[in-house]
Amino acid sequence: MTRHSSNIILVLVLALFCGNAAASSVDCEVTTIHASSAGKGVDPALQAFAGVLRKKPFSDFDSFELVGKRSYKLELAKPVALKLPAGLSGSLTYRGPVKGMLSLRLELSPAGRAPIRIDGSASPGAPLFAAGFRETSGTLVFAVACRDIGLQLVQ
Repeated sequence: MTRHSSNIILVLVLALFCGNAAASSVDCEVTTIHASSAGKGVDPALQAFAGVLRKKPFSDFDSFELVGKRSYKLELAKPVALKLPAGLSGSLTYRGPVKGMLSLRLELSPAGRAPIRIDGSASPGAPLFAAGFRETSGTLVFAVACRDIGLQLVQ
């Protein structure tokens, strides 16, 4: 076998392996934000989201305060319970990679109301936003950002 043909075989083997690899777990950060019309601007702790928060639909508010931020490790197709502000419960599920993006399911259950399920995809590290949970003084917004941390071979 020539050196050229062995290089082609190596490339084919790598392509087969990489083409069948999928992230088996992701690290996610769930950021809870209180949006209101209190005139306070964007909390310095939320500067990474400032550009998004100044656009519709968030531009209806002029104050964004950090309520909480928690990290979670998600395994493929296994829901993880979220620790959320009082009155809310929820879960986050990593559904796998889709066209270079991470597919997620965020389920939120406001006290006394039917659960809300949000299915979406985001590039690794980019946030997926969910909003509209009204409180007396404003609205809760959730930003979920995940990164690949492991690969498994998919047959």
